[in-house]
Amino acid sequence: MRLVRVLFQAIFIGELMVGLLVFSQIQQGQAYLEDSIVISEKKAEVWVFAPFSLQTEKGLRNCLSKTFPHLRLTIFTRFREFRNALVQGLPDAILTRPLVLNSFPGLNSTAIFEGSLDGGSWEHFVFIANKSLDASQEFTLGAVDIIGKKETEEWLKRVMPNKTIHLKPVSRLEDLRSLLLFNYVDAILVPVDDVPWFQSRTEKELFIYDASFTVHLPIIVVMPESEMKPHIHPEENCNSQALGIERWTRVYNGDHSDK
Repeated sequence: MRLVRVLFQAIFIGELMVGLLVFSQIQQGQAYLEDSIVISEKKAEVWVFAPFSLQTEKGLRNCLSKTFPHLRLTIFTRFREFRNALVQGLPDAILTRPLVLNSFPGLNSTAIFEGSLDGGSWEHFVFIANKSLDASQEFTLGAVDIIGKKETEEWLKRVMPNKTIHLKPVSRLEDLRSLLLFNYVDAILVPVDDVPWFQSRTEKELFIYDASFTVHLPIIVVMPESEMKPHIHPEENCNSQALGIERWTRVYNGDHSDK
């Protein structure tokens, strides 16, 4: 009788061990499957700073989500916020102007896509004024703070060496309308394609002057540490109208100098 009891206990223990082994394997399989799902759902993180866009953050996100549905986008509307974020860490990629990127000399990145409009990658800028301006006179200029107040003023002096300008910076392009409307400045600086937007929002006659310089359209750069480069690309035949871009072109030399 005792021998029978021992045999039954051995059989029970053996079945229990087999059951535990099978359960452990099932759990490991589920964990592996869950890890695979997490990896497959991971999206590249892309930061966007578009200082010359008239779109709100929501409007910009809606537009870019159609161009980059597979990316996780963080939209910055002010240079200060963008600069502070870069101090804390880096994303997989950045979408902005080369002018902005070049204001961070220690930022190591490689251009992978370039925006274009009408077959070119440069955008013309103009002055909008409420009155006729003497080309040689000193005047106060409203402009977007694209790389910091001091740096923006220095940049404007470089691209317009024959003009004496006192800068009145704003955070967003649309804020320039108030400066012009209430005569806080003599003129404002805007991309030429945005002139109709300002004209449609004032009853005054506006005077348009060529600023005689261009700025490179936005590009996409990837960080060297990122493993997500193959996943960072726009949808085919998709533009980014909110950024003034008709199409994106792949860059092969990786250069993003704003000459």
